[in-house]
Amino acid sequence: MEHADGGDLLQQITLHKRRNTSFPEGRLWTLIIQMIQGLKALHDMQVLHRDLKCANVFLCRDGTAKLGDMNVSKVAKAGLVYTQTGTPYYASPEVWKDQPYDSKSDIWSLGCVIYEAVTLQPPFQASDMQGLYKKVIRGLYPELPASYSSDLKSLVRALLQVNPVQRPSCGILYLDRLLAMPVVLRNTPMRPAMDSEQGSLLGTIVLPRNMSALSDRLPAPNYQRLQQRKAPESAKPEPAADKPPIHSHLANRGRELMREPSREARVLSAVREDRKPSIRNLSSDPNMLETGERRELPEVRRLPPLSRD
Repeated sequence: MEHADGGDLLQQITLHKRRNTSFPEGRLWTLIIQMIQGLKALHDMQVLHRDLKCANVFLCRDGTAKLGDMNVSKVAKAGLVYTQTGTPYYASPEVWKDQPYDSKSDIWSLGCVIYEAVTLQPPFQASDMQGLYKKVIRGLYPELPASYSSDLKSLVRALLQVNPVQRPSCGILYLDRLLAMPVVLRNTPMRPAMDSEQGSLLGTIVLPRNMSALSDRLPAPNYQRLQQRKAPESAKPEPAADKPPIHSHLANRGRELMREPSREARVLSAVREDRKPSIRNLSSDPNMLETGERRELPEVRRLPPLSRD
């Protein structure tokens, strides 16, 4: 579970009331964009928050704002929800009238949260529930102070439309018109890259509105230029004169072997010189010796036949 070490938006509003101060408009736009992005993440999954208020906008010391308290959140499978829930100050007119509602009800609550962050007061106040009901369904609220820009006033006016059809949408299924509003784009320091696939990695990449500004934010190249890396032709090392190439040694050795007589040639030369090498005589005469001389056999005497007497 994450820890919001900066408290919630209602605590910051109470602190500004006590000090008689207000939020700078730059800080307000930072909170607004983050709340819209958080609401978009829910609506992309067809989840309705249904209890969006200042006490459920959690803050961190690094300036991050996140939506919390999903106890009454609901998945709108059929598109419309009939259960009446939420805080009366932030409830939409269709909830007050017990009519079916969709994600546009969260858009109304977002307008109430932004209005309270600007003026430090809810847009609709009354002494009883009946008076509050009449103000909400009629959409009557005091104008924002003149010290704030017309873009902020136009955004609050667009969110607090009594007719839900006239409110901007937030989410893929509703064409995400809220983040595409000119008043939002003009005050968004970084525009999130949209992707139709839910949970896509490209959806986490943040691009600036002016793409030419990327050149100042990208790191410097680490590679060397081609002209510096490629050595000139004259700088190539030449082979040493006293060390001939390896292929020249092989060629010389081949020529030496060709000049040397073969083994058969040496044997024939030795025969011609009567060196009488120990070559086995292949003659068919069995009386011939290996040296080529005729072998003298001892004389065999024939014995007389034996008599039977």
